[in-house]
Formats: sequence, C-alpha cells, structure tokens
Amino acid sequence: MSALATSPKGETSVVTTDDRGLPVFDTHVLERVLRMESEAHDPVLITGEQIEADVLAYRRFLRDRKLAPGVHVVPLVQVDRVWHIHILQTEHYREVCESYLGRFLHHASLICGAGGERIKPWHTRE
Repeated sequence: MSALATSPKGETSVVTTDDRGLPVFDTHVLERVLRMESEAHDPVLITGEQIEADVLAYRRFLRDRKLAPGVHVVPLVQVDRVWHIHILQTEHYREVCESYLGRFLHHASLICGAGGERIKPWHTRE
C-alpha cells in the first residue's frame, strides 16, 4: 500500500492511518524481501497469506508502540523478522518512524534466549 499524506504544515508524509489506527505505508519491499529470504533460507516457504499476516502484525506492533511509547515488549518472532527487514531500509524506516510515531523506534535485543530456552524458527506456527 503506497500512501502519501500532507501534514497541516504542508509536509508530505509516507504514512497515513487506516480506520483502525494502523499505519499505512508502502510495504512492497518488506514483502519482497520476506519472500526472497524464505526462498533462500527456510525449509518451509512462506506463503503470500503468511507474508500479509506478518506485515499486518508488524503494523499493529507499530500502532501499539505509538499508543504506549514507554512500554517495552518483545515482539513475536514474525513481527521481529519484518522489523529487522524494515530497519535495513534505513531511509524509509526513519521516515515511517518520524511520520507515524513522531520519534525513531530503536531496536535492542534484550531477551534473545537469555534464559537458555530454545527459540523456535519463525515458520513454526502454533
């Protein structure tokens, strides 16, 4: 979804909001990279439906960060995978963060297997 909006100051934004308060921005690159990564590395290829669901979950994650900016959460593995891909699109990620959240959303791996638990691969769906 590609969307541009104009702010009251006349600035163009890469993000709009849908009727659920979810950010709407161009996700084509995220979707394409998810598919390419899956083809290169995953024993079970990701489906188009899974890609849509993961990107939607990421958009919900961003909305939740906007609604509760001081709350730190560990996102689902599927959300984290999309987040990593988005962060690597540095200019677009910065624009989405600043336009939608009003700030840059930093990523830190604080709890990655700290308790010795086994981390399930992203494609393991429950």
